[in-house]
Amino acid sequence: MDQITPEQQYEELLRALREGVPMNMAITLSGFSKSEVARMRRADPLIDRQIKHAMLEKERIVLASLLRSAADGNTDAARWYLERRSDDWVTVADKAKLKLAKERWRLEQEIIKAELQADPARMVAENTMPALQAKREPDVIDVDEVED
Repeated sequence: MDQITPEQQYEELLRALREGVPMNMAITLSGFSKSEVARMRRADPLIDRQIKHAMLEKERIVLASLLRSAADGNTDAARWYLERRSDDWVTVADKAKLKLAKERWRLEQEIIKAELQADPARMVAENTMPALQAKREPDVIDVDEVED
């Protein structure tokens, strides 16, 4: 059985990346380990550039096809491209989740501020203090209550 050389492994890695295979899978297919590829990229700027270029080749081809499809009237393709045209590729769904998280945080801050300004005696009397409503485990366990 023939021994595969590191050069052949490297060519297999680049070929897989050019085909659009994700990096982790391409590394596995090539026979390298993740740490070997990371060391190679750090040690040789040319290898790092070649790997980046190989990954971008397939993306360029896919993007060109997507843009042709959008130009032909495919609104889904156009929407997908427009959602991801920035460098961060944040989707509309991700932006919506972030907006909701920010709004939830803002509302929680308003509630805390209102609670700090409220009359604690009235809140206790009305049983509206969140700490009284929360069902929490005790912060401290009494060792006398623990059975052997």
